[in-house]
Amino acid sequence: MRKFTYCSLLFLLAGSVSAQETLLLRHPSIHDQTLAFAYGSDVWVASKDGSRPHRITINSDVEFNPVISPDGKWIAFSGNYDGNIDVYVVPVHGGNPRRLTYHPGSDVVRGWSGGRVMYASSRESTTPRYQRLFLVDAVSGHDEVMKMPEATEGSVSPDGKYVAYIKVNDPSDGNRNYRPFKLYRGGLMPRVWIFNNATHDVEEIPGSKGNNNIRPVWVGDMIYFLSDRDNQNMNMYSFNTKTKEVKKVTDYKDYDVKTLHSDGRSLVYEQAGRIHVWDLSAGKSTALKIALNADLTTKRPHYENGETFIRSAGISPTGVRAVFESRGEIITVPLEKGDTRNITRSPGVHDRSPSWSPDGRYIAFFSDEGGEYRLKIRDQKGDSDYATIPLAEEDFYYNPVWSFDSKKILFNDKHMRIYYVDLNEKKPVFIDQDTYDRPDAFFAASWSHDNNWIVYQKKLKNNLRAIFVYDVAGRKSYQVTDGRSEAMYPTFSRDGKYIFFTASTNYGRSVGWLDMSSYENLVRNNIYAIVLSKDAPSILSPESDEEMIKKDSAAKPPPAPKTVRIDFDDIDQRIVALNLPEKFYSNLLGHAEGKLFFVQRDPGVPQPTLMTYDIAKRKAEPFVAGVGSYTLSADGKKVLYNNAGSYFIVASATKPNGTDGKLNITDMKIWTDPEKEWAQMFNEVWRIERDFFYVDNLHGADWKNLRKKYEKFLPYVAHREDLSYLFNDMMAELVIGHNYVSAGDYPDPVNVNVGLLGADYEMVNGKYRFKKIYSGLNWNPGFTAPLTQPGVQVKEGDFIISVNG
Repeated sequence: MRKFTYCSLLFLLAGSVSAQETLLLRHPSIHDQTLAFAYGSDVWVASKDGSRPHRITINSDVEFNPVISPDGKWIAFSGNYDGNIDVYVVPVHGGNPRRLTYHPGSDVVRGWSGGRVMYASSRESTTPRYQRLFLVDAVSGHDEVMKMPEATEGSVSPDGKYVAYIKVNDPSDGNRNYRPFKLYRGGLMPRVWIFNNATHDVEEIPGSKGNNNIRPVWVGDMIYFLSDRDNQNMNMYSFNTKTKEVKKVTDYKDYDVKTLHSDGRSLVYEQAGRIHVWDLSAGKSTALKIALNADLTTKRPHYENGETFIRSAGISPTGVRAVFESRGEIITVPLEKGDTRNITRSPGVHDRSPSWSPDGRYIAFFSDEGGEYRLKIRDQKGDSDYATIPLAEEDFYYNPVWSFDSKKILFNDKHMRIYYVDLNEKKPVFIDQDTYDRPDAFFAASWSHDNNWIVYQKKLKNNLRAIFVYDVAGRKSYQVTDGRSEAMYPTFSRDGKYIFFTASTNYGRSVGWLDMSSYENLVRNNIYAIVLSKDAPSILSPESDEEMIKKDSAAKPPPAPKTVRIDFDDIDQRIVALNLPEKFYSNLLGHAEGKLFFVQRDPGVPQPTLMTYDIAKRKAEPFVAGVGSYTLSADGKKVLYNNAGSYFIVASATKPNGTDGKLNITDMKIWTDPEKEWAQMFNEVWRIERDFFYVDNLHGADWKNLRKKYEKFLPYVAHREDLSYLFNDMMAELVIGHNYVSAGDYPDPVNVNVGLLGADYEMVNGKYRFKKIYSGLNWNPGFTAPLTQPGVQVKEGDFIISVNG
């Protein structure tokens, strides 16, 4: 009895697990009693009622658009096995997929025509935007282009005389489409056309103009398609080719109908993450509840190499360690001895922009733990939090900069509002707001060494930036440049005598970025010094070599840091240009003793050079070439720089040899949990649109409710492609173009390159023949034509007998 109860319990538990429904099932097709669909970027099959689902393909990258052949024996799909999207076929009961196309472009399966697979490709165009439909024989692999001059989706009539097709890319297409756009009403709205293969005449389905019409499927005398012509959701419509009548078939008001396929007896489509089967004879739809209990390796927690995900870097106050932001974690790396140390260990949280306090005790960073970004201050070993500081509002924040006494932190938000926070008061203090609209690109602000002043840049109403100084005690800002030049990258010298900055007097010819002619104007600038005290001499005052008389004196202790004195009267008359040639300088840092560090870019030189300017010697010299970014330690004695993806910590006093001080970042292993990361990324995308969309009303979208509408699918995301698809769907509700989703943490398939000969082909007696050979500009290395090279004896009309033997 005890044994029976135990087995029954196992059975009940198994039954309860299998009864759970899986959503995000995509791209369904049907044949008789068999369904094929995509989930987790693999191809699955199930019975028509959704029972007995099982996986057909297992591949780390993407397979999509599975379509069952008319005889029910094969499934054609698009997949990436060799570094490219190509057409494959696999037996409907499983087996090894067989590749049918070998072009370096993307080949997207759209359906079948007899024993041939129909696919869309841009192989006859110079841009992926313009495609044609092709047919490839599932047995021989021979392919040919269909007659429509431009097409991206299509369905052949039962008698083979017509093709229902659309000729522009579907703006709601989820097949790796990175530009989501619901209710698009621009010039590229897809319309359903009916093409006569004999006469090449074209008929348009009524009402196609002025809305989006996609996914045509021919069944008998009817063409079924999807349309948003009611200005709400995509729904299924029918067109009777005899009576010319258009009818609305479905009326979903929550989620769009997506994809459409038929075997002549039933229609299947995707809606609200489910597969629906429409019985054509009964005229009704059934939503299938399919449960997939699969081993999804793409969701398993695992280690990633952090060195490939580094987004920002900082240095400890004496340069014995570096701190990195990598894949949302804060990690410190030793210069010589010790272990790499992850001080946050939070795979479901985005921790970013680390900054080490000058006293060495803490690391400050921004964290979205809890749903919105806050300033966190953690012990430098990661043992505990010192403080978590709520910020002014729900927003994005950047660039934390410690004061030299480790008591205050300067930062800015995405509105370019500048704040500092006193760690004792833990309340942000507003300083000023820059009207420039790039929060992460040109922010530059720094503390004086006595912690009493902050220097920063701000754009004026004339669209040029000026340099401002903020008095921390008096809480007042002063403009110190006249606004007649583009002034940027201000920094105090360590001794507090000067503010260095760059300024350009020809920048005004290049500010009109909408005017393409401004791109030809090379911006040049120079480096300037503001002499802060009216009693101090010019940084370039005349000098004379004189013999010095030695005096006996006892050794004196080093002087204490001086209080920075700034006389604002006539300060603009105490600005001096350094003795440097006019080039383009940026990223100034002045807190190394007696030196100014900066980046120099020379016309025609692809990589910038990190330079130093010796204040006493009045001489600039290269420090290291090819620097991508750099920073100084708080004591000014060490430099952290990045060169070609490697990081180095070297002394600031002497020029490095290019190999010393290289950090070992290969040990930066990060424990990642895809499900937690995907949830964080979903929330991040939602916040980005909320905070950065160009109008506050988000085109009238109820953004809070839309978050709830789409986050219910998060538990069913099984691949990075699913996440992009979910991003697409949610972002498309904003009804705007140029709102992209692309790239991401996809698997890296083995890349097998495919070459092109520069020719068109035709099939003659079952063999390929050169129909047209394209010539090139063979004298130009970038425009050579393979078949017109000297010594290549190939002409139009020749047959290809074999390839590689």
